Amino acid sequence: MGKVKANSTSHFLRRIIVGISLLCSFLLVDSAFSAPPQTIEMLIEELQDADKEVRAKAASKIVPLGQKARAAIPALVAAFRKDPYYTSFPNAFVAIGAPSVTPLMALLSDKDADVRRKSIAALGRIGEPARESIPHLRKALSDSDIFVRDNAVKALRNLGAIETALPDLIGALKFGDWTCSSIAQSIAATRLPKVKRKVALKAFGDLAKDGNARAQVWALYGLAALSEDPEPHVDALIRLLALRRGQFAETDRQELRQRLPASLVPKQGDQYHLVRKDAALALGLLGERGKKAVPALRTAADKDPHRLTRLQALMAIKSILKPNSDPKR
Repeated sequence: MGKVKANSTSHFLRRIIVGISLLCSFLLVDSAFSAPPQTIEMLIEELQDADKEVRAKAASKIVPLGQKARAAIPALVAAFRKDPYYTSFPNAFVAIGAPSVTPLMALLSDKDADVRRKSIAALGRIGEPARESIPHLRKALSDSDIFVRDNAVKALRNLGAIETALPDLIGALKFGDWTCSSIAQSIAATRLPKVKRKVALKAFGDLAKDGNARAQVWALYGLAALSEDPEPHVDALIRLLALRRGQFAETDRQELRQRLPASLVPKQGDQYHLVRKDAALALGLLGERGKKAVPALRTAADKDPHRLTRLQALMAIKSILKPNSDPKR
């Protein structure tokens, strides 16, 4: 009898100890993620510090606090505009979430392109609560900065707004730079209603005829991805894969020079290596639909004078054929 009573008491004591341990754990977790007013005030002071490193570290401290740090948003915005190259600032906006959306939308008109780029990327990462920013992101597709436009495409894709922004995305293809790749892939990957699919096909068709050489690549990719019969568009991409100097008018090269950053303008000795590289990339992205291009891609992989084009051709073959196949065979 005494032994039973001792076991019962021991069991009772163990339950009390477990309960106290759980309570302590809860209190520790709560204290770690709560944000007393004095903590936020200290963070705001640090965000206003004269030392940029202190400001950047303060933004990092906001991340685990999330929406509890929403009172710090005005100071965070001011610090971000001073030093937009620190990733801790957009990370803090994303952690705070929905309360950051309106301030981030206001930053899309900032004169600093880096501020605009990072703000757009943050809106895309925030997700559903940032859907109200879609009209602003659509407008950003006509921004003069290539990285702003590219981030806008990615943000719209993250927000599931490619169909909504279709007219603006098609309009942005006119720039003829590497954002065309993101745009065309995003449109091709979206399940568009029949009417909007026809709109996209018409726009890609017009661009394939009248766009500059690099825009033509992605217009043809869009046509091949969306059309019932991709073959004629694959054939056109194969022809672009074989472009060499002198096959396009000098006016086309001038168009490229206007649309591309100076560092990406094709050199006089080989004007269209970027077009060939993009053509290889586009054919690879088509997968099974681009299978007809494998012989031309093998030729490019062996003989193209530019290393990046050769590499892209090899990767395209790998994408079209089975994953374990040898692209050189």
